[in-house]
Amino acid sequence: MKKLVSTLSMIVVSLSLSAQIEWNVKAGVGMSNLASMDKMTSIFSYKAGVGMDIPLHKHWAIQPTLYYSPKGAKFEAYYGGEQIYEGEFKYRLHYLELPILAAYKIEVEQTAILVLKAGPYLATGLSAKCSVKTPTCNDFHQTFKENLFAEDGKYDEISYLNGEHTPLNTKKFQRLDMGIEAGVDLLVNHFMIGVEIAFGLTPLSNNLMNKKPKNIGGYLMFGYQF
Repeated sequence: MKKLVSTLSMIVVSLSLSAQIEWNVKAGVGMSNLASMDKMTSIFSYKAGVGMDIPLHKHWAIQPTLYYSPKGAKFEAYYGGEQIYEGEFKYRLHYLELPILAAYKIEVEQTAILVLKAGPYLATGLSAKCSVKTPTCNDFHQTFKENLFAEDGKYDEISYLNGEHTPLNTKKFQRLDMGIEAGVDLLVNHFMIGVEIAFGLTPLSNNLMNKKPKNIGGYLMFGYQF
């Protein structure tokens, strides 16, 4: 993984030194989930970052972007000591993410360009937290102390997968994530709007509720190119 990151970084640097770079800022809102998990449902997500457009040809460019990108999912389980309550548990995973996309540009009008893009992304986890909310118990809400990228999740040892008191414990999550990202942008007079989707290829965990979940997400993006 380190060799791959180093190689991609060297390629981006060498291209940027020999081309006229255009910088941009981007932000987007959307939904994220954990694929392969039957119990999971999507949560609101967002991302924001700074990127480059490195031209290779009249129509082709390389577009690396560094994002701050929270992801995650939620699921129903149980929480409590003497009294057990149904609860909504949520994983919130905070990443620093670097997609490096190949972009093909189509001039729609003199001031409008359609951009089709796809490529790999690499991400490193900054923090991973689990929280619980129990609407039937005075809207109780708590975020557990464990950073799941650094340690196992015990969840106060009073969290359960089901009504039979099966413990909800998890091994620590994989910090590194790698996947594929694709999207389409419309660039008009430096302003851009588009959509992006991302599919993780590396499991977040090798055994989360007997599954190997992967990050997925979709975003409506806005930006400005300088």
